[in-house]
Amino acid sequence: MTDVITAGLVPDERISPAFRDVLLSRCAEGEFGLVADLTEIDRRYAAGAAAAQRNEIRLLCAVKASTHPEVLAGAARAGLGFDVANAFEVTAARKASPSAFTSLTSPGLPFAERAELFEAFRRGEIDRWHCDSLAQLEELARECPGSTVGVRVNLDGLEIPEGMPLWRPSRFGIRLDQLALARDIAARYSCSLRWIHAHNGSEENDLASYVFTASAIADAAASCGLSLESVDLGGGLLSEVADLDPFLAAVRAAVPAGVEVVLEPGRFWMTDCMALVTQVLDVKETPTQVVLLLDFGLMSHLQWADHIRIPVLGTLIPGDTRPWRICGRSCFEEDWLDEWEPVPVREGAPIPRAGDAFVLGNITGYAIELACDFNGVHRPDAYFLRT
Repeated sequence: MTDVITAGLVPDERISPAFRDVLLSRCAEGEFGLVADLTEIDRRYAAGAAAAQRNEIRLLCAVKASTHPEVLAGAARAGLGFDVANAFEVTAARKASPSAFTSLTSPGLPFAERAELFEAFRRGEIDRWHCDSLAQLEELARECPGSTVGVRVNLDGLEIPEGMPLWRPSRFGIRLDQLALARDIAARYSCSLRWIHAHNGSEENDLASYVFTASAIADAAASCGLSLESVDLGGGLLSEVADLDPFLAAVRAAVPAGVEVVLEPGRFWMTDCMALVTQVLDVKETPTQVVLLLDFGLMSHLQWADHIRIPVLGTLIPGDTRPWRICGRSCFEEDWLDEWEPVPVREGAPIPRAGDAFVLGNITGYAIELACDFNGVHRPDAYFLRT
């Protein structure tokens, strides 16, 4: 392959020059796999932590988004805490930092994990615990009497502004109109319900949904006499770093003074910090499209990796209006990348050939966490390095 084609098959958009050089080198050497830039991840940690401090918001790192030790250690160095959901994630967080703030919110814990986690909560190794049901809340309060406790809520039953991206009905949490019942359950064991978590405010990057959810929680808590200590609005933070301050300020303003606001991003921390270096296996023309077959499987290797950066590809002939479509090599009809992302096309841009290296940018940490070897398409090796 020529240098021109190699350079053209690495996306230009939003990749640092140093990281781009690393990717070009790996293309030239035929070193394929997922490549993460720890230097850029640390920069995002630092920028996020600084914006959070300016706006008096606590930011956590969602451990489920990447359990890699270096990724978690970087979060701890930046002063971020951890959002965890089970014993495995608690252990990963504590290995990164035994003293980092840790908040547990789980749809449900296996019975074998509960005693150990209750003990960790009693010892203060888990700083906050949000229960996902009234039954879970009663169990926590019974096992940890006299504690401050938390609960996750949803917005089912509320009138939601049209077009607001909130999941309803939600499988997470209790309804806001059940908060008084939750308060009374906690009180039976001398516990105080002061921490509220919401998953429904976090499905998409829509500032209005965060503000609406925060306001709804504050109003519901006030109506049943809760003395709130914190409101955790979950993850899904897809804001640009440059837009963090106005975003965080608006969310902070939606919650009463004296109540801590918490956000727990996952993919945000690795935005434009990881890429997949793979190989073109075939270029297949049809009357209606040009299929670019790559050595990966979308379902098995790129789960939750939306907003992918794709190189601009050329037209096979002048004026060709057929779209390029990128697919993986699994035996699954829907293994198409452009179910999520269209392929950008421009006349005169590089045209990939079988054997060429090809790079997809902005791959999330979830791509590693959710990877499998379905259909014999083995998960790519992952490399974490500094530029």
